[in-house]
Amino acid sequence: MASFKYQRIKDAILEMIRKGRFRSGAKLPSEQELATRFGVNYHTVRKALSILVEEGRIERRVGSGTFLKISTSGSVKASRSAKTGNAIGALIQAGYSESAMRFVERLQQATEAAGKVLNLRATQEFGARALEQIIELASQGCCSVIIPYLKSDTDINALATMVRASPLEIVLPDLIPGFERNVCDAPEIFGNGDTDAVEVLVDYLLRLGLRRVAFLGPDRRRNLALQRKSFAFSRYAGLRAVENTVGLVGSASDDVDRMVDNWHRDGSPVGVICSDVAMALRLLTSLHRKGIDVPAAFAITAMGEGPGTVSADPPLTTIDYNHRDSADAMVAHALALARGKTAQSRTGPRINMIVRESCGGTRLGGKKLTSLLSKLAITGGFTIDAARNATAAR
Repeated sequence: MASFKYQRIKDAILEMIRKGRFRSGAKLPSEQELATRFGVNYHTVRKALSILVEEGRIERRVGSGTFLKISTSGSVKASRSAKTGNAIGALIQAGYSESAMRFVERLQQATEAAGKVLNLRATQEFGARALEQIIELASQGCCSVIIPYLKSDTDINALATMVRASPLEIVLPDLIPGFERNVCDAPEIFGNGDTDAVEVLVDYLLRLGLRRVAFLGPDRRRNLALQRKSFAFSRYAGLRAVENTVGLVGSASDDVDRMVDNWHRDGSPVGVICSDVAMALRLLTSLHRKGIDVPAAFAITAMGEGPGTVSADPPLTTIDYNHRDSADAMVAHALALARGKTAQSRTGPRINMIVRESCGGTRLGGKKLTSLLSKLAITGGFTIDAARNATAAR
C-alpha cells in the first residue's frame, strides 16, 4: 500500500541521515533522484519528505531544493544564556575586498579597545560549515560573533537558518526581516548612512550646475545595500524635481558602453553617482574608450573609498563611510547581545566626502568649493584633494 511505501521511504531517508550520508545543512537529492533510487514514483517520495518537513528534520527552500536542517540539539546548540568570554568571533566571507579588510582592521581596534580579542574565521558561505566554525569559536571563549559584511551573492535564507541555530548571538551587517535585533543600528535609522551619502552627492552635483543626475550600479537582485542606494537616489532626485535615471548593468564591458551611449545621446552633461568604486572605474574605462571628456560631459562620484580612487584618471570624488563609527557600534552591540541585552546605535555612522578631479568641483578653486561643501549636510567632514594632496578639510 502507498502508506507503507512512503513510511518506508521516510525511514530509509532517516537511516541515511543517521549514518551521516548527509551533513547538517546539506542539500538532499531531488524527488526524482530519490524516486529512482528507491524504485517508487515521486509522489511517494514527496509525501515522505512532507512528513519529514512537518517533523522539523528537513526544510524546503523555494527555488533551491530540500535541505537537512542544521542541527540544534544536544552539544551542537548550546544555551544562549549570558556569556562572558574574553573574545568576539568574526566570520569573514572569502573573496573579500581591500575595503572590507580595512573595516576588519578597524573592527580589531574596536575590539581591543573594549578589552577583548577578535578571533577571525574565513568561510565560503553561511551554512553547516560556518555553523561548525561558530561552535568552535564558542568553545574557544568567544561570547558572540560579528559578520562584518555580506557579499552580493550571499544566500540570505541559509544565513538566516545559521543565525537561528547558532549557540552564540550574531551581529549582522545588513537588516534582514525577522532579525532586526541583530543589527548594530536601530531598525528605524538603519541604512541612513547610504541615504545621507546619496542626498549629499545629489545636492553637490546640482550645486555644480548639473541638471541631469544618474545612479549607476551592478544588476544584482539580492544586494540589499544596492537596493537601498538606488531607492534613496530615485526618491531624493524626484523630490528635488531634477531629471534622473537609474542604470543597472551586467558584468560585460559593453553593458556599461550601452548605458554611456544612452546617457550621452543628446550631449548634455550628466552627474553620475556610482554605487561603489569598482563601478566608477568601469564607467571611466568606457568613457576613455569612447573619447568622452570627464568631468565636462560626465561628472563622476562614487560611494565608498577604496583601491584605485587616487590612481584613477581622473582621481575619483568619493563618499568615505566612517569605519570607526560602524566598528565601535558592532562591537558594543555584540557585547550587549552576549549579556542578553541590546546596544543599538540611534545615530548611525558619519560620512566623509573627498573631492577630487572626477566631478569637476576642484576647478572652482579652494575658497569657492569650500563654501559650496560647507552648505551640504555632510555628517563627518570633507577633504579637497585637488592635486592628489589634501588641501582643505572640515
